Amino acid sequence: MGVGYLVLAGATLFDGTSFVIAYRAFRRSANGRGFWAHLRGSKDPSQFAVVLEDGADLSGIALAFLGVYLGHALRMPRLDGVASIAIGLVLTGVAIILMRQTKALLLGESASAEVRRRLHEVINTDDEVLASDRLLTMHLGPHDILLTTSVQLVNDLSEPDVARAIMRLENRIRETVPDVKHVCIDARRAGRSD
Repeated sequence: MGVGYLVLAGATLFDGTSFVIAYRAFRRSANGRGFWAHLRGSKDPSQFAVVLEDGADLSGIALAFLGVYLGHALRMPRLDGVASIAIGLVLTGVAIILMRQTKALLLGESASAEVRRRLHEVINTDDEVLASDRLLTMHLGPHDILLTTSVQLVNDLSEPDVARAIMRLENRIRETVPDVKHVCIDARRAGRSD
């Protein structure tokens, strides 16, 4: 019995250290958001996976300790089995959370509403853009966004001016939202269908 407690104490030490380090890194990247808000908004599974996994490990260790201790103290060995089932439920819950968080990224989740708002602002405040529509975004990775949009430019631009306007707009987009790595702009001049 003493060996079991020693193993649980060692596991607590190692998992606890890992959890504290991962949690501090996760909180530093939160930018003032709460834990669950940051978890839902994070596009980088490496940031939250370790925190959730180590948290589940610590919960499992606590449940295992309770199961072993109460099983011996109350002379009810089945409590050890009940603790094992509870540990399985904790691990299942964490797996479901991780699955939900990463599924959207695997399927090509769009950028957040805040990022899309900033992109609209950059595009629509350009002097040579009359209107924009069809702004589509897709995360290819945590810090890798694909943007496609259609813009209507002022009519008096020559072909070289159109090319320069698009290049300038792409550069402004990348400066404003550095995560946008790929930009595709369908530009047409007012009054034309080209």
